[in-house]
Amino acid sequence: MYDPSMRVLTVLELLQAHEEVSGADLARRLEVSPRTVQRYVARLQDLGIPVEGRRGVGGAYRLKPGFRLPPLMFTPEEALAAALGLRTLRHLGLHALAPAAEAATAKLTRTLPEALRADVQALEDSLQMEPSPWVVRTDAPLLAALLRAVRDTRRVAFRYAAPDSPPTARQADVYRVVHLDGRWYAAAHCHLRGALRSFRLDRMSGLEICAQTFTPPADFDAGAFLRATHAPAAFDVSVWLDCPPGDLRGRVSAWGAELRAEGRGTRLSTRRESLGAFAAFLLGLDCPFRVDSPPQLQDEFRRLAGRCAAQLAYTGACPRPPPRTSRRGRRTRRPASRSTTTRGAACMSPAACVVCPACSTRRPARGSGPRTPGRRRSRRSSAPAPPGRCTTFWKDRRPRCPTRSPPSPPAPTVR
Repeated sequence: MYDPSMRVLTVLELLQAHEEVSGADLARRLEVSPRTVQRYVARLQDLGIPVEGRRGVGGAYRLKPGFRLPPLMFTPEEALAAALGLRTLRHLGLHALAPAAEAATAKLTRTLPEALRADVQALEDSLQMEPSPWVVRTDAPLLAALLRAVRDTRRVAFRYAAPDSPPTARQADVYRVVHLDGRWYAAAHCHLRGALRSFRLDRMSGLEICAQTFTPPADFDAGAFLRATHAPAAFDVSVWLDCPPGDLRGRVSAWGAELRAEGRGTRLSTRRESLGAFAAFLLGLDCPFRVDSPPQLQDEFRRLAGRCAAQLAYTGACPRPPPRTSRRGRRTRRPASRSTTTRGAACMSPAACVVCPACSTRRPARGSGPRTPGRRRSRRSSAPAPPGRCTTFWKDRRPRCPTRSPPSPPAPTVR
């Protein structure tokens, strides 16, 4: 609660913000009696501020025309709110206003008292806010012009580029401008379609304010209209979560969903087009739940259970064991293994392989392949050698390689 001195300054702020303010309105805003308002006005007049009053029915207070004071009076909460508001412009997609926000922050810091200036400077030095990757940049002058058209209830003309159609010329009566899910939308009556439509501001260009005026509908909820328009409507999902609503805050998005307490848990009602992603989302909540509708969601859980079972049964590719060496340091023949076939490939059959000690060529070992009834297996493999491999070793199991030169004979001993 403000003290009397802050209430006097609040009266001055209200008189500067409005052309005329009645005594009853000031008493209601400050939560005081009309007689107390008269004392506040008298205090301002004693300080040399020209406050004029008009008596009788419809009487009000106002400042002398042309008199203005710079807004130097901030409480600590107001200074913090102003600094944070200037820092969050990038999170609204208004990157073009970043230079103006920096200049406004500098002016705000210079005009504050020493104690508040230190708090704002500490905020600037210690706070780091990263914009979300889902935020879409929006043209700030276009937003300002659109807001003026909404204020004056004027029709606008623009070109709209939808993602699945060429740009078209539109004329619309904009009722509200909404920032939702990192994007700016205009909820308006489109004269081309003859119905209520939503337009993304980042897809609008060439905005012009027309002379025609319109009457907006009473009690129009633009946020509810956008949520009903953009939410997918394929399946009505109703799930009971064995978790209180307070524990789900920050874990379940309120976009297109409704959370309400039911018993000891929470009832989640939403509409989804893709049940597979929603089933995976429910499993990620790490709490027991019961699916009431639709039945297709149970089928998705059965499909995910089959995938999990297949993943647990899959062993993957076996790594190639290192080459074996003898006691003298020579590389020896690798023993037959059921986990390797060709170099770098996964084992896709249980056939054992042998390896050439010179060029690392592999081939199935004798007796590892399937046998043909009534026919004796040949000692030589009939499979052709792969390109660039040892042909002799591929045909014969003996570890010989023509690419490897034989060892030179020992020199004769001279006695």
